[in-house]
Amino acid sequence: MLPDEALNSVDASVYMSDMYDIHTGIYNHNLAENSNPLSTVIQHPADDFTTDSHIENIVRTYAMEEIYDKLGLSFIEYISLPIDIAEHVLKTVREIREKEPNDKKIMKEFDKLK
Repeated sequence: MLPDEALNSVDASVYMSDMYDIHTGIYNHNLAENSNPLSTVIQHPADDFTTDSHIENIVRTYAMEEIYDKLGLSFIEYISLPIDIAEHVLKTVREIREKEPNDKKIMKEFDKLK
């Protein structure tokens, strides 16, 4: 529902934020049962962007593939790469691992147990 009169910039910003929340299903500010003075600043379940995030898989892959040890890329450097280059880096690291002699792999595992 559009306001009847022109809004100043602050009111327009609040109005647009409320409309965004309603449109995306985050929070319906127009329902009486949703009356909450903190509704625009509290975190709503629909605000959770980590549930479908791939960051856990990226962190696990970075650690398991030992990207820093093999190429010297920090985690921040790795995740800052364009996706096509990051995929190439991952492919290269996996190729390096596959070409390692078995005795070197066994020694790495032994060193981890110390």
